[in-house]
Amino acid sequence: MVSITLHEMSKSIDKFLHFFIELLQLLNALDAYAQAQSKNRPIALNSVRACRTSLEKLISKMDDLEAGFDKIAERSRRPASLVSSVPAA
Repeated sequence: MVSITLHEMSKSIDKFLHFFIELLQLLNALDAYAQAQSKNRPIALNSVRACRTSLEKLISKMDDLEAGFDKIAERSRRPASLVSSVPAA
C-alpha cells in the first residue's frame, strides 16, 4: 500500500500547477501565431482557445484542491499540538 502525506500531495499539486501554467503560456503563443497567419484560420484559433479554457478550469479546480489540502493539514496538526500541551496527570 502506498502512503502519501498531505504535504507531499500539496507539493505534487504545486508541480502540476507549474506545468499547467507553462502549458497556458504555450497555448498563448500558439494563439498569437494563429492570429498572425495571413489566412487567420478560425479552426486553429477555436481549438487553441477551447483548450486554454478547459485548462484554466482544471487549474482552478486544482488550486481549490490545494487550498482544501492545506485546511485538512492544518486541522490535523491542531489536535496533536493541543494534546502535547496538556500536562500529563
